[in-house]
Amino acid sequence: MQKAAQKYVLTEKVLDERLDSEVVIPIGKDLATSDLQIQGEICLMQESPFRIIKMGEVGNLKEFQRLYTEDPKRLGVRDSKGRTAAHAAAARNHVHILAFIRDNDGDLNAQDVLKNTPLHDAVEKDALDAIDFLIESGVATDLMNTREQAPIHLAVALNKPVVLQRIVKHKDRVDIHQGGEHGRTPLHLAAIHDYDQCAQVLLEQLDHCPRKTCRNGFYPIHEAARHASSRTLKLLLNWGEKVGCSRERMIAVFDAEGNVPLHSAVHAGDIKAVRLCLMHGAKISTQQHDLSTPVHLACSQGALDIVQLMFSMQPQEKEACLAARDAQEMTPLHCAAMFDHRDIVQYLVSLGAWKEATDREKRTPLLLAAQRSCWRTVRLLLRLNVNIIVKDAHSRNILHLIIASGGQLEEITDELQGKPEFLDLLNDPDEDGCTPLHFASREGRARTLAGLLKYGAAINSKNNSSESPLHFAARYGRFNTVRRLLDSEKGPFIINESDGTGQTPLHISSKEGHTRLVALLLNRGALLHRDHGGRTPLHLAAMNGYTKTMALLLSVHAHLLNQLDKNGNTALHLAAIENRPNAVTFLLSAGCKLLFNNQNLSAMNYCIKYKLTEPALAMVTHSRQREVMGLISEETPSTSMALIEHMPRVFEAVLDTCIERASCKQDSKSYFVKYNFYTYQVSEEETMVRFGRVDLLAHPLSQKYLQMKWNSYGMYFHVARLVVYLIFLACVTAFVHPLISAQHDVFGFNQSSLEENASLPLGKELVREPVKTLALYYINAVIILVYVVGSISKEFIQMYIQRRKYLREPTNLVQWILFLSAAVMVTPVFCGHFHPYHFVFAALAVFLAWFNLLLYLQRFDQVGIYVVMFLEILNTLLKVMLLFSILIVAFGFAFYILLFQASSLYPPYSLRDLSLPT
Repeated sequence: MQKAAQKYVLTEKVLDERLDSEVVIPIGKDLATSDLQIQGEICLMQESPFRIIKMGEVGNLKEFQRLYTEDPKRLGVRDSKGRTAAHAAAARNHVHILAFIRDNDGDLNAQDVLKNTPLHDAVEKDALDAIDFLIESGVATDLMNTREQAPIHLAVALNKPVVLQRIVKHKDRVDIHQGGEHGRTPLHLAAIHDYDQCAQVLLEQLDHCPRKTCRNGFYPIHEAARHASSRTLKLLLNWGEKVGCSRERMIAVFDAEGNVPLHSAVHAGDIKAVRLCLMHGAKISTQQHDLSTPVHLACSQGALDIVQLMFSMQPQEKEACLAARDAQEMTPLHCAAMFDHRDIVQYLVSLGAWKEATDREKRTPLLLAAQRSCWRTVRLLLRLNVNIIVKDAHSRNILHLIIASGGQLEEITDELQGKPEFLDLLNDPDEDGCTPLHFASREGRARTLAGLLKYGAAINSKNNSSESPLHFAARYGRFNTVRRLLDSEKGPFIINESDGTGQTPLHISSKEGHTRLVALLLNRGALLHRDHGGRTPLHLAAMNGYTKTMALLLSVHAHLLNQLDKNGNTALHLAAIENRPNAVTFLLSAGCKLLFNNQNLSAMNYCIKYKLTEPALAMVTHSRQREVMGLISEETPSTSMALIEHMPRVFEAVLDTCIERASCKQDSKSYFVKYNFYTYQVSEEETMVRFGRVDLLAHPLSQKYLQMKWNSYGMYFHVARLVVYLIFLACVTAFVHPLISAQHDVFGFNQSSLEENASLPLGKELVREPVKTLALYYINAVIILVYVVGSISKEFIQMYIQRRKYLREPTNLVQWILFLSAAVMVTPVFCGHFHPYHFVFAALAVFLAWFNLLLYLQRFDQVGIYVVMFLEILNTLLKVMLLFSILIVAFGFAFYILLFQASSLYPPYSLRDLSLPT
């Protein structure tokens, strides 16, 4: 097959050196990403574009040269992993192939899919000669792969000290302190993985500085301690001693968090690393930024062997460490107690740790262990006869803390019963006056509560707000706790006790909506007392919208429905004020009265006053809508008008309910639409207009109401006005007609005199002819004048009503010009003289009179839409003309200048000749 007929296929030939055979493996077309454009479908193995990579891998320079000679672009071919021939040659240590690639301008810094360069591959495969050649050839030694590893990082990560020794020859070309992932240097990696040989090469031969931190603020010595790299840690300390840095100084270096290596070693939990740090002078009393010592950390972790090691190796630091306090003022004993490390607590106490030490919250180890439910530690400390009557900063004793943290009192009662102070703890109040029984009631710990009552806790104890444990249980809905308290001997005596606000447990449970508790209290004989505000349980349930609780109360005590508090508010008032629409609906459905309180305000008045939309909607859309809308008070004489003014959306809902449609289809014969206008009167319509409620005016009910009024009397009044106006229009037209008729000398003026006067400037009255007025035209003039006077009076009244809004209506200006023009037009009849300017006013009056007729017609449905369209188009046209008048003025001035100059340069006849067509 000729080369021209050969077609490429994306295949890969794998050479197996052991079998001395070749295998062709097809690979996906999308995997062969290279600069070389490959086309076709099949090819010979010798002509495969990937053969050059295989030749670089096996080191066949002759075949490699042949492939390059045929197509130099093959140096850029990449396999499925993005590797080039340089990668393959570097991995197999074929320096001669690399030299050929360099000599032919090949890319020795090419990166594969994982961003590895040929130098990365050489490091990974221990290709030492290739490493020397690549570095000497000037490749970039700082390029990092996807794991943020430069070649030197990779050598350390793979624990290849031999590679590092080879890099020593070229250390001037390699950045030894280059930061990789998290800014870690190669020495950081050696310390993390405990590669002591790599660390030795880095320190001794590559002069790596151990005083460089990563981005997290850790030194290599801290990383060695944190990861329990004891060999590397020892190497770092020995190296520091060789270069003149004492072990004590190196072991006391702080990282970004204030930890010394000993802290990091304790964190790692490696006793060997801890021992090594201690052997080289690390102090167990050294505090980090939060003032914690290594002993604090070891006690928190429960590492007893580390704690014993530290105290055994540095007994002189024992007292200082046992008394040391961290940022929370906790001692090591606190740290061990809060995590229930019983053995460490016992060991520390045996060393002389102070058992009564307090932290910032005034908690002893006993209180801290009790708060954290560390029962083994609590029992141990109780056996060690610690003080049990101590309190924390909030005056809470051990019983308060056990119950508040969810612990069971039964866990330690065996240890506490034998102590005489135990009875004092049962009724001991905290800073809020709450006893342990209050805590048990609040948390609903029925078993703990039973135990407290069994040991003698007072059931009627009150806190600073005069609340008993029963009040607490009622507030938090603890049904079993309430039942247990009521089952006690004093249960019947505490069921109706009131707190500082006069509320009984029934009030509180109703206010919180605990229906089961309300039922329990009612069944146990709870009375319907009032609180200090005169409110019943129904008032409180309505305030919070608990309709089930309200239903339960009314089912037992129906007379609560219309009860008033001290302000005269019913439950409906309070439900509306608190914005509880569900409660409002429930009370209205239950038949509550719509009463006024002491301020003469109803529930609807409060909704309007505070603009509470949801309860207002619930009231106006209820079946008792007529009662609600009929409420009248001094503040709101009309509910409808108040809603239009303040809450138009609510009134829109009222209008929606006034339209009733049949449930059948619209095309059915029985389909109907029923409109109810009981809330819609003239005053409501005027209110809508006054406040600009366009949405309400456009409502179907409003449209139907206006249509009804129009059909009943509005149309007839408008027709009557139109007839009167038509008379006025006829008189104006009849009056003007003689002026334009040259054949009738009605007024008796001389035509020649008129022509003479017309040649004079308008407004200069030089010649006045006497006017002979006929009776018919006199009557015309009187009718016009009477209509003008009446219309002007109407306009003054309208101006007084509308104020500034009147001036913003263009049609008002049109009517004023019409009336004034008509008045001036008829003055010759009464004055006896006629002037040419009367023609101007007559023309203006006639035009505007007929134009105003168009405005009268817009009230009629059949033609009104066209009038409105015309007016809108006219409005737009005037705005456009006003804008383009600038161009008119521009052209006018330009032509004026040109024609003026032309008239002065040329005689008139020449201009006339130029303007005439030939």
